[in-house]
Amino acid sequence: MSPIEFGQRLGDARHKAGLTQQAAAKLLGIPQPRLSEYERGHVMPPMPRIMEMIERLNLDPRIVFPEFFQRKRR
Repeated sequence: MSPIEFGQRLGDARHKAGLTQQAAAKLLGIPQPRLSEYERGHVMPPMPRIMEMIERLNLDPRIVFPEFFQRKRR
């Protein structure tokens, strides 16, 4: 997954969770401009940060990583 794809998915998940960038950044303990960089695909956060985002922001992992939740066809 590219940083741009991740950023779009992160933004979609944050919107569906009803959070503004400022509120999400506060919950994560990071500056809002950093979250904006993630969502615009300028910076790809490390996997531990991604997992922290999903947990702390109560994001739907199916939106962030849909490829892991697709049903396998026989």
